[in-house]
Amino acid sequence: MFLAPFFGVLTGWVLLDEPLKLSLVVGGLFIIAGIYLVNRNFS
Repeated sequence: MFLAPFFGVLTGWVLLDEPLKLSLVVGGLFIIAGIYLVNRNFS
């Protein structure tokens, strides 16, 4: 669910040959970091 935007951009880049800009890469890293922070165990 949370990775849908990430895979949407990735699919557009691979299949539709859309340009991959730095802002999209940074946004993808923020998505991955957010998912990591939500799912990690705080002990």
